[in-house]
Amino acid sequence: MKIKYMIVLLAFAPLLASESSAQQAATPAELAATEQVKQKLNNIIIPELNNYDLPLTDCVKVLRTYAQKLDPEPDVNRKGVNIVIHGKPGEPDIGERKIKRLMLRNVSLGEALKHVCTATGVSYKVDGNIVVITPGLAPDQQAATPAELAATEQVKQKLNHIIIPELNNYDLPLTDCVKVLRIRAQQFDPEPDVNRKGVNIVIHSRPGEPDIGERKIKRLMLRNVSLGQALKHVCTATGVAYKVDGNIVVICDAPKTRPKANTSLK
Repeated sequence: MKIKYMIVLLAFAPLLASESSAQQAATPAELAATEQVKQKLNNIIIPELNNYDLPLTDCVKVLRTYAQKLDPEPDVNRKGVNIVIHGKPGEPDIGERKIKRLMLRNVSLGEALKHVCTATGVSYKVDGNIVVITPGLAPDQQAATPAELAATEQVKQKLNHIIIPELNNYDLPLTDCVKVLRIRAQQFDPEPDVNRKGVNIVIHSRPGEPDIGERKIKRLMLRNVSLGQALKHVCTATGVAYKVDGNIVVICDAPKTRPKANTSLK
């Protein structure tokens, strides 16, 4: 009897597997909705975000509000983007993770969302009509779009072309140094469009580790340097690194180098 039962199960296993995989495949309508949401993430531009010490749930509320307010979609019933948070059952609520500084100007909704996710150690994916935030960073989601690549190149040019006449500060934490550089970048950017002046600079500490924004630089004394040179000096002095990611300069902890193995012969 048991042998017959096993034979029946084996016979139907391929059918069950194909049915399960079919349930996972997106329908044409879902694929179209996914593409539409991705376009919204690129096309909705947020003029300014200026928030401190917000849990992820509140960050998401802020982004939802801006998405609905600034969506160029003419149909009022289709404005905005659904953004939800999915934690793992039985584990701490990722919605309670905090982002210390949410300070960005003239960024797309997608860039703002990416910054929020990286700062809180989570990732997002677009699933049909919904943006789903889940635990853990996903490397495959870091691939840049053509628009992000163009923005990256533009920011790199700004780092070279914005010249700061003088910096003269003492005993500043990294957060305050970044504020100074942001102000100088906006003040001395030759960009004629006032809404596009300046550079977004953010600090990403590793979740669960000390805030690198509290590291201090004893002396910030420079004359006639590019924004990029000043930024490089600040990063070197505080043991951090920076990269340009789309429209944003991201400061993060420098990679930890492993000690070299001693290969000398005795």
